[in-house]
Amino acid sequence: MQFRISALALAIIFMFSVNVNAQQVLLIPDSDDDVVGAYSPVDGSLIEANFIVSTGEMFVPLNAIDSGRQTIFVSDQIGDEILEYDLNGIFIGTAFDSSNGIDNVRGIAVAN
Repeated sequence: MQFRISALALAIIFMFSVNVNAQQVLLIPDSDDDVVGAYSPVDGSLIEANFIVSTGEMFVPLNAIDSGRQTIFVSDQIGDEILEYDLNGIFIGTAFDSSNGIDNVRGIAVAN
């Protein structure tokens, strides 16, 4: 429980619609286990611990946000990339990587 409270307090968290019972959720990366969990924005309760699970593409996920194009971007600090997932948590591909000048990426945001 202490980890969840700390993660909620320290993480930059964005809410958006994902296909988890068609509700708004908080997406919180767990960089130790290479997963992104879905939590209730109302009370912080766990909805899905493994909403996004790495299939080998994620090394240290630090931020998960709405891409603005009906997908989810996840920043990967060690992989030096921004990974893209569909709204069901399925890996689509690498949206940006070191060839785009990304290095040691942590937090991300989408403008316009």
